[in-house]
Amino acid sequence: MAGTATNAGRWPEADVWTAPSGSDIPSTIDTEPGTDWDLVGYLDGDAGVVKALDEDSDTLKAWGGAPIEDVSTFNGQTIAFTAIEDNDVVWSLIYQGSDAPSASGGVTTRVAKVPVRAPRMFLIELRNGSKKKRYLVEKGVVRPTSDITENETDLGGIELTINCLVDDNDALHTEQIKGYDAADSSSSSSSSS
Repeated sequence: MAGTATNAGRWPEADVWTAPSGSDIPSTIDTEPGTDWDLVGYLDGDAGVVKALDEDSDTLKAWGGAPIEDVSTFNGQTIAFTAIEDNDVVWSLIYQGSDAPSASGGVTTRVAKVPVRAPRMFLIELRNGSKKKRYLVEKGVVRPTSDITENETDLGGIELTINCLVDDNDALHTEQIKGYDAADSSSSSSSSS
């Protein structure tokens, strides 16, 4: 079996940050996000980070049924994660456009209004020792895609899904990877052909 083991792996640590559109982007994969960026908080590691491409395809056939051409339509990309921490950042993503929470006497008050969805920036970072992967979404609209269940036996949580919109460079997201051996991967695949 051929391959490069360093290019496979699991991610025991992850973080998601969000910022208003136009915020400064970290200059390198090791640069911490600036003060415009808010950390979402604890995430559900079992649910992970799920990237999905939505694409429809249709096979065009000649008279008699012989397949002639495959026609596909790209409908978009989403990135989903599940936040398990109930904090002001998560609340503001669920009820985007609502007033900021207020605190008085040790009690925080949040007034949920009908959400007004607007593009934001997202930075998703996955880590395993010295290996790191980052996804930067410069223009994404987030919405909850699960119910919020709160009970006595399970951690609460809500799945949040980012609908990636193309940025000024027609990119859905930018990916940075550290600790992979890309050169080995290409030489392995070319030598095994």
